[in-house]
Formats: sequence, structure tokens, C-alpha cells
Amino acid sequence: MKNDNNSSKYYAAYDERYKTAHAHGVSWSSDVSTPIVMEVIEKYTKLMLFRSDVLKAIEEARNQKIIGKSLSAKLVINPSLETKELLNSLKADLKTVFIVSELVITDEEIEGIKFDSGIIQVTARNGIICKRCWQVVDEVNEDGICDRCENVVKKLEEE
Repeated sequence: MKNDNNSSKYYAAYDERYKTAHAHGVSWSSDVSTPIVMEVIEKYTKLMLFRSDVLKAIEEARNQKIIGKSLSAKLVINPSLETKELLNSLKADLKTVFIVSELVITDEEIEGIKFDSGIIQVTARNGIICKRCWQVVDEVNEDGICDRCENVVKKLEEE
């Protein structure tokens, strides 16, 4: 792996993010919160409150021996309107945020634990465990890794 190439990619990405943020009036050293910063903080706070509900549901599933670790879980969420709007507004891989192998967001009635944020159902995710990321997936290659991990490994080998 070449560190110089990775460093220059990192700094180029950082430079681009800095220019974008600066163009929106955000300063890293400002003591005054700008509207865009306040919006991000508000969304993050709401997401962390919802994540707390998800973690409670996962812990309950652990206690009932439905799952072992969270990566063996499938989450089905019927969110409240406010939570649905929040989740739809995020550009994040929520499966990764909640540390589960599968995430389904639905408007259909489901059985699960009721929170103000919606109904959360936790079941065991059926499939095969990837040897690299430990997610439960439908299939793995001959090395025992999922498609996502296979792509990551190929990129690392190319560098």
C-alpha cells in the first residue's frame, strides 16, 4: 500500500470539504453557530435519540435469546411520521449506524416494541456470516467473504 497516494487522496478530500463548508459560511474556528451547523446538530441529536430506541429493542432481543450480537439482527422499523422524515433526510447507511445486518423501513403494521419514534421489530437475520465484516448475508465467495468485502479487498490490493 502506498501511503503517499492515500495521504494525497485524504488531503484532496479534506480540502474539497473545507471549500464546500466555507462556501456555506461555516468556519472551523467560529464561535457562532450557523444555521447549517444547527441543522446538522439537530438532526444528529434526533438520530441519536432514535438510535437509543433501536439499541433498547436490540438489547431486549438479546435478553430473549432471539439474537446474540447486533450484527446477527434484522431490524424492521415502522417509524412515526417525524422519524420517517428524519431517516429519509439522512444520507447515511442506517444499517451501519445501527450495526445490524439488515434494515427494513416499512409503513405496514408489524409486531415489535412500541416507542414514540415508532415500532421496532428485531429478528435473527438468516444467512451466512461473512468472515471479514461479520455481517449475515445471503451468500459469500469461496474465501467466505461477502460482495461488499470482496470489492474492498480488491481495491486495497490495487493500491
